[in-house]
Amino acid sequence: MTLSIRSLQHFAVLAEEKHFSRAAQRLHLTQSALTRSIQALEASLGLVLVDRASTGVVPTQAGLTVLERAQRILGETRDLRREAELIRGHDTGRVSLGVGVFPAAGFLSPLLVRIAREHPGLSVHVEVESWQRLLDKLLQDKLDFAVAVTHSLPPPDDFAVRPLPLAYPATGQLTHSVIHRARRTLSPTAERVIELVQELLADAAAPRAPAKKPRRR
Repeated sequence: MTLSIRSLQHFAVLAEEKHFSRAAQRLHLTQSALTRSIQALEASLGLVLVDRASTGVVPTQAGLTVLERAQRILGETRDLRREAELIRGHDTGRVSLGVGVFPAAGFLSPLLVRIAREHPGLSVHVEVESWQRLLDKLLQDKLDFAVAVTHSLPPPDDFAVRPLPLAYPATGQLTHSVIHRARRTLSPTAERVIELVQELLADAAAPRAPAKKPRRR
């Protein structure tokens, strides 16, 4: 039986979530399908990768070794997809972005509507999390970029930060920013999504002309 990128991804998510049910939900699989995928991966390697414990699923020592290699392979796969997007341009491709809970309430729905309308070939994966969790996923190269309010936890020095238009002046200093690893060159697809975010927030921040009152006759 041959290895597959999909089975390595399933194993990496299971190791992160530590529960079959949560990992299956995140992967949009049934729990039995995920179990079969992990069993097939173990059979192909001839190794036991996980142990079930009272606290959840724990990688074995062999599983930790495989997990480290799997994460490198998955990272290389993401890099290859980004390289392909650079060649194709921004009309197709995949973007993984993270959005803080507060920013998501402001622009996420209109953003997804615009992407579906203007760039139907794009595949967008969105994770709505706290800034701390988004930072962890950026550090693991699981996201292309994040949009978040970072005043309570500034990103490390090796991150690029792009302030966005202040769409909600009442929030004071709680400015949204685009954050990504400075060493990572974002694909045209990701840059296009950032442009759409900027446009939506700029529109929300633009002053509105007061409605004209009807004239009395």
